[in-house]
Amino acid sequence: MTRIRNFWNLPWVEKGLFLQATWLLFKTERALKSRKFAAVRADYERRFLIRDSHSATLNPQRISELVKLANWHSHLRVSCLRESLALWGLLRQHGYAPYIRVGVTSPREGFAAHAWVELDSEILNDTVEVVSQYTVFEQ
Repeated sequence: MTRIRNFWNLPWVEKGLFLQATWLLFKTERALKSRKFAAVRADYERRFLIRDSHSATLNPQRISELVKLANWHSHLRVSCLRESLALWGLLRQHGYAPYIRVGVTSPREGFAAHAWVELDSEILNDTVEVVSQYTVFEQ
């Protein structure tokens, strides 16, 4: 019951974005199961065009928090790549020009990959400590 109460206490703009993020996480999960990352990203670039002005009510950090909450509450627990793609698309839709970053670790350390979103050199959905462990693929 607390989750529902917390949801209803959000401002209307945030409720809408939370629901949009939940839907986009689901769609991203399905899209990446049937298509390659590059194709999904190209589709999102066309779908989520960067608008000229920023949303006056939602800053990038709050959008990132709402996407994380949507992921947690959806019970999908989508991967970092899927969450980052959804965040990247929503930020673009709200007038920001974010970058999606994908990095890998050295095979000697045990291969691992990770994705995150940056805006104006600020990491939005992760920490510097985590991201510094990865070598970024140039896109």
